[in-house]
Amino acid sequence: MARKARPLTPDSVRARVLNHVQRYSAPRAHVQRLFRRKIDRSVAEFAVDREPLEAALEAALDTAQRAGFINDAQFAEVRAARAIARGVSPRQVQARLGGKGLSAEVIAAGLAASTEGSPELVACAAYVRKRRLGRWRPPEDRAANRMKDLARLGRAGFSYAVARAALQPEDERGDEDGEHTPEDV
Repeated sequence: MARKARPLTPDSVRARVLNHVQRYSAPRAHVQRLFRRKIDRSVAEFAVDREPLEAALEAALDTAQRAGFINDAQFAEVRAARAIARGVSPRQVQARLGGKGLSAEVIAAGLAASTEGSPELVACAAYVRKRRLGRWRPPEDRAANRMKDLARLGRAGFSYAVARAALQPEDERGDEDGEHTPEDV
């Protein structure tokens, strides 16, 4: 049997917000949006006063931010680094983090701090390796699938220059360590 819903009070909002941010990493705007929806439901269903609930929400968010449970810059850096390592293009990372309510400046700083070198090239190399494209294909299939691989990388959000650099065979690369920048193409 389902539990009956109870109206929110300022104390319950404060407790729920602090519990949520202790359990889940999320930016301030995302938590604020989440709890505003809960407040909206409680106001509509139980006709409670909105102002004390909103004030409790803001106070709880301020407390959580001072305590370090909410840190937008750290959230952006960690999520960007994880996504780049998985082969997600920086454009997609920007869109995902923007959807969480982070500002463009925080997202740009998170992307810059997430990797050494070009985040787009690192992500593209990870995508190519993970999907077994380009030099990761059997040698007899590489030439026949080059245009398909370029198209696939373009659809994944990578620029043409970066896609070409990532698909270039290892023996044609300029460096010994395998690092290649789009400007070298």
